[in-house]
This record gives sequence, C-alpha cells and structure tokens, in this order.
Amino acid sequence: MDWKILKSKEIKEIHKMLADQWGFSGTLEYAFLRSPKDNLYVVSRDIAKIDWTKFRINSVGIYFGELKRGLRLSIEGSQLVGPKSSKNVHELNSEDAMKWLKGHEIATKSKAEGYQILKSGKDFLGCGTIKDGNMLNFVPKIRRLPPSA
Repeated sequence: MDWKILKSKEIKEIHKMLADQWGFSGTLEYAFLRSPKDNLYVVSRDIAKIDWTKFRINSVGIYFGELKRGLRLSIEGSQLVGPKSSKNVHELNSEDAMKWLKGHEIATKSKAEGYQILKSGKDFLGCGTIKDGNMLNFVPKIRRLPPSA
C-alpha cells in the first residue's frame, strides 16, 4: 500500500499550516492519510485497527485537500476548517456563489495571497486562489452545477 497514515508530528504540521494560512483555531480529531499523489484524507482514528496489507485501497475517508505549494482544501476540507478560521476567508454574495459553483472564476479586488476559503452566508464552498484580479476556481467538473441552474 502506498497510502501513509500520518503520525502525530505530521498532523501537528498540518494544524500549523491551517493556523498559518487561515488562522484556524480548532483541532481536527481525525486520522490523516496521505495518498501517493499528496492528497490528504480524514478518517476515524479507528482506522489504525485495520490490517491494510489484506486490501487493495483506491480511496479512504473524506477528501480533505492536497499538499502542493501549501495546503489547498477541498470543499469538505473548507467546511471542516472554515467555521474556525479567522483569515483568508473570502465572502461571496449569492450571485458570485452560484457562478463559483458552476465553475467560473470570480472577479475580486482583494490583494490577498495564497489559498482562500470561499464562503457565502453560512456555507463554505471550497478553496481558490487569486491571480490577476480573479479568484481561480478549483471545483472539480464532476461537482459543478450545470450552467442552467
């Protein structure tokens, strides 16, 4: 198996990244797994009780994000982290939120750097990054709303 269950020290590094990037002030009481492609997944800590050598694993748990030039959160990752984050949370109005969920980039005047958590009301919509006055969209095509919605 090429998947790796992260040790306590590595999980502390993830929490440090969350605190640095988003001012995250909580704790995530999960086990973290890292795929061969540097994708992070969260699962129950009971995962340690399973003998992995007997299985061929494609994916496990909830996709949390990926480690590439920082930590880029998935939609679910932003929903876990967003409520306890104090910086780099970008508020969208309902019109921009619909554009985002359809896969479009959002124009912004923000000069913030790094990954941004996107929020509309109480809903956390994922993670983007600002480039040339636009919030780049990372919503996977399979998860986007249809253009007519």
